[in-house]
Amino acid sequence: MKQETLDSHKKAVNRLVDYINLHLHDSLDLPILAEVANISEYHFHRIFKNIMGENVR
Repeated sequence: MKQETLDSHKKAVNRLVDYINLHLHDSLDLPILAEVANISEYHFHRIFKNIMGENVR
């Protein structure tokens, strides 16, 4: 994977983590999380697992 792509994915996941921390008591489903990260739902799980080392669920 190109470094530019990896950096972009890291920024997206960091943005998502910030959102989750601010919305701990809200319903957080896949469409919302993917939208916040600006990643398609199709790629979301793969990218999140690659960056965080864990599944989103």
